[in-house]
Amino acid sequence: MEPAATAAERERREFITRGTIFDLKYRCGAEGRCTCAGAPSCRFPSCFTLRPIIKGAEIQAERNQYEVEDAPTASIRALVELAKHEKLEETVKGIQHLVHSLVTTGAKGAPLASELLEKETEFTVGRPVQGSDSAAEGVNPLRTDEALREEVISLYLWRASLLVCLRRDEEAVNSLLNLSRSLEQKHRTRLLAAATTWGCLSDMEIIYYRSLVKQYQPFPLSETIAYDIPLLLPRVFDFMKGDDYHIEYCVHLVFSKEVTATVSRAQAAQQHHDVTEDPMRSLCIPMSMQYYRFRISTEFWKHFLSLLCMPPVPPPTETEEKRNVAVELGLTPNYVLDAVGRSMLLHHLVIYADTRQKEIDNNVVQERVTHLEATGKRPEPGDYDVVLTAGETRVAVGRMRQLLVVVKTYEEKEAARVEGATTSTAMGAEPEKEQLKKD
Repeated sequence: MEPAATAAERERREFITRGTIFDLKYRCGAEGRCTCAGAPSCRFPSCFTLRPIIKGAEIQAERNQYEVEDAPTASIRALVELAKHEKLEETVKGIQHLVHSLVTTGAKGAPLASELLEKETEFTVGRPVQGSDSAAEGVNPLRTDEALREEVISLYLWRASLLVCLRRDEEAVNSLLNLSRSLEQKHRTRLLAAATTWGCLSDMEIIYYRSLVKQYQPFPLSETIAYDIPLLLPRVFDFMKGDDYHIEYCVHLVFSKEVTATVSRAQAAQQHHDVTEDPMRSLCIPMSMQYYRFRISTEFWKHFLSLLCMPPVPPPTETEEKRNVAVELGLTPNYVLDAVGRSMLLHHLVIYADTRQKEIDNNVVQERVTHLEATGKRPEPGDYDVVLTAGETRVAVGRMRQLLVVVKTYEEKEAARVEGATTSTAMGAEPEKEQLKKD
């Protein structure tokens, strides 16, 4: 390859190289061996150890925000250089050391509050709030120094993305929750949003693999991901209990990612003819609906269902459509993608609710509860409770139909547009043919 002619071209090549290395190192379970050996493609379940499409891209986008050359201090620039060379363990330890140094300096020699001395790998919601372990003991400069607080938050967000890179998702979420606990509620938004993001992506990945090992012959790593990694969203929302603003804010994040993942997997299924990615055939969405309904919290489900049953997003006006770059590129508009994703989620939710109601009517639920109690297990609400009330079912079914109308209307509009363009092209070609005959 010829040397880059300009600095911009050199940077572009470096970015592509780093992106490729990132994908092979952190998204491909075979570390690129099959592709390097000349295989035409690499699709799950051959080797992927991260959920396709979603997670790796988010990690890289998050890292790119912080790993910049014009970092404000020499110590941070040194850490950025380590991260660029993928020395992630050293970078994580360096960030932790830097944060401790900043906070200690901010305390001006006074003993630190115990809430700043948590073990980063652990998190317990119901920690002591009195005595020598209380937050009242010691100094917490993060509550009084805004500049220090913002710098520490940014460093922790960067550190969390690196921990997720290292597949230490639980530690990343715990560290963000522990730092959140040392701040006032109004200053927790960025940390709780990041904890929700990484917890959600980790849980989506786990559920994705649980669905696949039930349908296909598993390989060892898939079973490890499916059953040996803890689910994280329950602890995140348990931490936010009573904080209505952040609960609603973070539920919206989870909802957006679930809709995006559903649409992305549907597109991947079409592009690669891969039934393992098809949201309508796989068990991924049914298992996700069960998880969201029963395993996180009542407040979570209330807001999630409300978002799921929102009216369809209105299409853009003619003026807005002319300014929309996505339309110029021929991409499917966001309001249609929203309708596609939500209609699929509602479809599986309604089927799940109907199946549970039939189980209740046929005494299957009663038999399940009796069996669990006889074996010494405590029945959970997910084993016996209704999924949707009659009113909620009517709303869900009605909204699903409206969303499907949006999708169908768009498909018909696109078909007419394509047919019109084809007809115009054909009509334009006729005079040319006549002229050729005369010549």
